[in-house]
Amino acid sequence: MPVPFININDLEHQLTFSIDGPPRPQLRHRHGRGRTWDPSKKEKDKFAQDSYYEIIQFKDEQFLSQCLSHPGYVCLEIDFIMPIPKSTPKKLMRSMVNGVIAHTKKPDIDNLCKFVMDSLSGLLWQDDNQISELQTTKFYGAFPKTNITVTYLEVGLQNV
Repeated sequence: MPVPFININDLEHQLTFSIDGPPRPQLRHRHGRGRTWDPSKKEKDKFAQDSYYEIIQFKDEQFLSQCLSHPGYVCLEIDFIMPIPKSTPKKLMRSMVNGVIAHTKKPDIDNLCKFVMDSLSGLLWQDDNQISELQTTKFYGAFPKTNITVTYLEVGLQNV
């Protein structure tokens, strides 16, 4: 099993970390008995908690509060490494790991992104609306996980 990694480069204001386990999609809100609820709430809370513990191993609470109070905008890069189905023949498995066969099945990449953005709101940025650039990829890998890179950009020509 690969070792989780985290890296911070203060010159570029960039934070990189990884969360092990299969990526989770944002589920649709449910309605019933006159109320609405988010069925992904517990999973989002666990993802945020795992992210917090991954970051706090290398950074302190002050760093997280600086991230949260960042007045600029955020660039987010996410790599979703999806599990290979167990019924896959070995010949195809090699092609999947090498990137020859792309992951074009469910869950959709937009639902995966929404789950990550909602989970990390209030931890690494104030609200989703601070994210001005989003780059995502979804592919097969031997060890499913989510790699996240957050770049904090300075206040510039935003809201112009």
